[in-house]
Amino acid sequence: MCRLQSVFGLMIFGTGCWAPERNAPGPRQSPAEIASKPNSSSTGITLVPNPNAGSPVVASNQELDDEERRPPYTAWTLIDNVSVIGPNGAAILDIANRGVRVDVLSISGQYAQIQCSGCNKPNKNHAGWVALTSIASAWDIPPDTALLAMTSLRQKWIKGQDLPEVFENKRDLCMLVDAGFTLEEGKAAWTENGGRLEMIKEENEWILLEAEPPPDTSDSTWRCDIQYPK
Repeated sequence: MCRLQSVFGLMIFGTGCWAPERNAPGPRQSPAEIASKPNSSSTGITLVPNPNAGSPVVASNQELDDEERRPPYTAWTLIDNVSVIGPNGAAILDIANRGVRVDVLSISGQYAQIQCSGCNKPNKNHAGWVALTSIASAWDIPPDTALLAMTSLRQKWIKGQDLPEVFENKRDLCMLVDAGFTLEEGKAAWTENGGRLEMIKEENEWILLEAEPPPDTSDSTWRCDIQYPK
């Protein structure tokens, strides 16, 4: 039985349950300031002044609509310290690592409503809003990055291909990858629950250098599957 409770203005349930809010975070400026000074993004999308600070409104044409990444889908953080925003526009937590798995539930303007499925406890599966520019789906991960190299390996591992010999359970690999990584002197390191994956870049290619399983098996409910944008 799930237990409903309120945390940082978000209605969530007990472990494994969530009920994200439906309104996107408000802009940093007041509605009056926005109305007096319309903004244009580098992509040419014009922000429409919104008298209701509850959700940004973006004007778009049919071509942009066709190219939109439509949720639900799986994504990963592209930068360190991604702020997760609550319904009042204030940060409720930061996702410290890059490459942390999030599942995009909806999009409003330049924000994505996400569930942080790769976050460490107690923030695992926490819901909130992040800037779209701070995350990428499997289709949009920049080339020649540790994140692309590792997520490509992850796709093989969940099919049972090229599993590191020391790992007996592919969920442990999913858990390590989804928790994100840090860059340490030219190396990328994924560490979680006592396990470790490490990659190093040799010439123009990221190579798996170390694979150490966690001493305790990951949660049996950890998801290895990912969703692609519609």
